[in-house]
Amino acid sequence: MSDSSALPAPGDLEKYERVLPGSAERIVALVEQKSERDLWVQKLLAREERLTRLLSYGSLLIGVSGACVGFAAFFAKVFEH
Repeated sequence: MSDSSALPAPGDLEKYERVLPGSAERIVALVEQKSERDLWVQKLLAREERLTRLLSYGSLLIGVSGACVGFAAFFAKVFEH
C-alpha cells in the first residue's frame, strides 16, 4: 500500500486473504474508518476556520466602533461651544 488512504490492489488483497482469512475485510474496514475520520477532521477544520473568520470580523467591528465613539466624543468636546 503506497498511499495510506488507498486499498491494496485486488491481487494483494487476495494474497492477504489466503495467508490470513478475514484480513481483506479488516483492511477494507480500516480504510473506511480512516476515510470517515479524515472527513470528520476536514469538517472540524472548516468549522474552526469559519469561527476564526467570524471572530476576526467581530474584533474589527469592535475596533472600528470604538474609534467612531472616540472621534464622536472628541468632536463633541471640540464643538461644545
